[in-house]
Amino acid sequence: MMRLSGIAIVALCAFACEQADHIEIDPKQPMLKRRGEALQLHGKVMNRRGVQIAGEFPTWKSSQPFVATVDEHGSVMAVASGHALLNATYGSVTAEVPVDVVLVEAVRATPTSFHLKPDGDPVKPAVSAIGLNGRVLADRQVALKSDNSDVVHIDSEGKLWPAAKGETKVRATCEDHEVVLDVVVE
Repeated sequence: MMRLSGIAIVALCAFACEQADHIEIDPKQPMLKRRGEALQLHGKVMNRRGVQIAGEFPTWKSSQPFVATVDEHGSVMAVASGHALLNATYGSVTAEVPVDVVLVEAVRATPTSFHLKPDGDPVKPAVSAIGLNGRVLADRQVALKSDNSDVVHIDSEGKLWPAAKGETKVRATCEDHEVVLDVVVE
């Protein structure tokens, strides 16, 4: 049986304690909401005492690069709606973090045509930003803009106010998606 001196035991412990034990990733559940939006992941290589190993960083990989890409520094970029796992690896130690990319896929309006009276009440079209699988994205703002505010103007609540006889289009937009509403004031 071999006996280790006190110095050898301390040296062995120091070596073992500095070996990578796990990787901590922050943020823990990132979400991206716009195509091209980026966020920085921080991967800390930790020893078994829970202390970060200075100067050591993981490599990164995305399980679905067509949804979200990740570069060698942990910078994640949204590509398309979906879900991906981002893997951090350092030697034989790995960790992963889920990322959701929730993009606007369309804008929906009901109805898409209005007939108003010049002295009539305003109407508020129901407009929504739509995500993957037809899901309404309640956290996205749809902007309304009249092509001719002399015929119809829009207030801060999204109501269409008839101003004068005529026809115009109102554009409901969110990010790079649009639906056009036909408005006639008779």
